[in-house]
Amino acid sequence: MFVARRTTCWSVGRRARCGGVLGPTRAVAPIGRLAIAVMVLALVACGGSEPGGAFSSPTSQAATYDSLLQRPVALPAVSPGSLCPVSSRVVSPELPKGSFVPNGFGGGPVYLTGQVDRYSGETARLVVDPAYSGIVLVRGKQLDGPQGMPLVAAPPGPSPDLEIPAEPSSSYGREWVGQLVVSGPGCFGLQVDGVTFEEGIVLEVQPGTSPVPAGP
Repeated sequence: MFVARRTTCWSVGRRARCGGVLGPTRAVAPIGRLAIAVMVLALVACGGSEPGGAFSSPTSQAATYDSLLQRPVALPAVSPGSLCPVSSRVVSPELPKGSFVPNGFGGGPVYLTGQVDRYSGETARLVVDPAYSGIVLVRGKQLDGPQGMPLVAAPPGPSPDLEIPAEPSSSYGREWVGQLVVSGPGCFGLQVDGVTFEEGIVLEVQPGTSPVPAGP
């Protein structure tokens, strides 16, 4: 069983950086800077790595983000007016055991949670399977039109790209919370890159506003 931890986002350089725990479901003792430094040094000295990607210092993480940016965005093109190939919905218990989310879209280890019908202005959540502890880079665009990245950090960064930092491997998942913001309906894609994987998530944004009140 795992419990997701929510992250906050801020602007660093060109992109939105996300990190820090905002009220986990169960209390976790904070790790001091010295403890983190000792952990990183121990991993380097022993040649060890975290499952699904090594936990590293902010400097080396930034370098790895830059290497992930070198990967081309390989999202499919969709003709205007044609059917949007929305990603399959994975329903619990197929999601990581003990997940707090009822459903998610994508092939994992990162899932876009929420409902099938999406509207601009809604809260957007990405949850990361705790089996993967490395960094995550998320880029996106409209597949049947000219609009850009549909997910926006709070507060927005200078770049539309989203970054979720690495964390030490544990039984806890990670959660990014932002907003779905677009200027019009359409078919949108997210390319999610990690140290050991690359996946695509396709979603369709409906016209108008959501008939369901926005959540927290």
